[in-house]
Amino acid sequence: MLTEDQVIGYFCDYLIANGYEVRQALSTKEKGIDVIAEKDGMNIKAEAKGATSALTISNRYGIEFSKNQVRNHVSVGLSMISKLMTKDNDHNIDYAFVLPDNNNHINEIESIRLVIRRLCIKVFFVNEDGGVRELI
Repeated sequence: MLTEDQVIGYFCDYLIANGYEVRQALSTKEKGIDVIAEKDGMNIKAEAKGATSALTISNRYGIEFSKNQVRNHVSVGLSMISKLMTKDNDHNIDYAFVLPDNNNHINEIESIRLVIRRLCIKVFFVNEDGGVRELI
């Protein structure tokens, strides 16, 4: 199971491989936009979530988040992205969710896919091997 830090790391590797310059990649201990990257004058700001707790001392460490926890994480992420979009009001920024490639996260995104599309939010799924795929 991927932690948020692993999701961020793999996503940053993906961005670099696709010509982006990563300007910010936060750990779970830091507050703010998880990933900020730039390519050809276009920025991407991404909110990432993991499949389990990143804190080794947590009772949840190594245990997959439940459907309700995933729903809460996605809701918080959507709120964060919405606030960023309102604050930035910039057409040169793509906003994104970066999530573990597992059934709970896929199903939660599918349940709000129409809203995600209307807001033009990109969604990337990261698998255990570090592969990244964009939801089209």
